[in-house]
Amino acid sequence: FNVEMTRNSVGSRVVRLPERGTRVRVFYPTTEVASKYKQDLSCVENAPLQQQLPLPLLIYSHGRKSNMDSASNLFRTLASRNVIVAAVEHTDGTASSTVLRDGSNLKYNAYLRTEMQQLMTRGGELLEAVEELPKMFSEWQAGEHIGMPNITTNSIVGPVVLGGHGWGAPSAVMAANGAPANTNLTGIILHDPMLGMGYGMLTPNGA
Repeated sequence: FNVEMTRNSVGSRVVRLPERGTRVRVFYPTTEVASKYKQDLSCVENAPLQQQLPLPLLIYSHGRKSNMDSASNLFRTLASRNVIVAAVEHTDGTASSTVLRDGSNLKYNAYLRTEMQQLMTRGGELLEAVEELPKMFSEWQAGEHIGMPNITTNSIVGPVVLGGHGWGAPSAVMAANGAPANTNLTGIILHDPMLGMGYGMLTPNGA
């Protein structure tokens, strides 16, 4: 999982996972300049993904009372160095707020689910992101570079790493524990982890 030192422009898109409808903000390197596109979070909104592929993918789980934009400065920095970062906004009630697929707003509610249910929901969302996001990236490239041959998920995404902050750390561990054997998952990054709160909940794995 190599991080380039050369800085690039950073693009950003918000997508939804197809099964659960979970929102994900994707930060990625782009060759486009901000003057051609609307800016969002100091990123070039909906800009095309650069063609220097494949790129490592970090799928990140936020902590309690946070959301997909909470660590945007860190994610922009990583994306500027040729890492795709996907920040998942969980629907288990622990996000500061999120917009569900039906357009309703779900605000922070620590009692919406038990802690075990929270981890199962979060782990399931991370695993869906691992499976579905590379497919979305392939569709982006196919649509933006018409006639570009042999666009596959493997040609766009290299090694996949799960990351998490706080309550996102045991979420990442649970997802990694439940990942299929053929997943290109190479590791996890835990930032200020609340592993004590997740202790005893990771097996049996319900993610």
